[in-house]
Amino acid sequence: GVAYYAEQRCKELSDTVDYKLYTSNNAEEMTSQIDDLKSWGAEAIVAFPQWEGMEVPVQNAIAQGIVCVAFDMDIAAEGIYKVTGDNESMGVAGAKYIVDKIGTEGTVVALPVPTSGSVSELRMKGFTETMKEIAPNVKIVEYANPNFTIQDGMTVMADVLTANAKIDAVFSLDDETSLGALQAMEDAGR
Repeated sequence: GVAYYAEQRCKELSDTVDYKLYTSNNAEEMTSQIDDLKSWGAEAIVAFPQWEGMEVPVQNAIAQGIVCVAFDMDIAAEGIYKVTGDNESMGVAGAKYIVDKIGTEGTVVALPVPTSGSVSELRMKGFTETMKEIAPNVKIVEYANPNFTIQDGMTVMADVLTANAKIDAVFSLDDETSLGALQAMEDAGR
């Protein structure tokens, strides 16, 4: 959705802005794309990684005078601009929603994605701190998810369901992961 709407806006501005839009699956691919954009003569780059490892290529682009903006995820580069949501509050809201649905007892599976850096860290921080405060008797079981993808969500959730006979709720940090987890639950009849 982000790529779609970004492209729509670029098309609206096409009389005044030349653009290239890339999507990538990992840090190596995105690094290559940033190199291509530098060679193309980009004056600004908006990076929306779903993983860590973009610090050096983005810092190199900034050093070459290219304005760089991190979208959604913190990228530890000096001089970068950031446009992010309130990821910690998303975790707080998730905790409150789950407690509203299951009460203050039960087992909740959390599906963090450690490779997504600040996004996962802040969402999990908001979630776990709020759960400790409002529902300290809820047992939280974490299963690290490799990436924010439907396939990874489905694979990890299938393992979760095999290992846990009873689950009261799932805290998934992303829509793609959630779709995969829901598919695994449906496939398992749970």
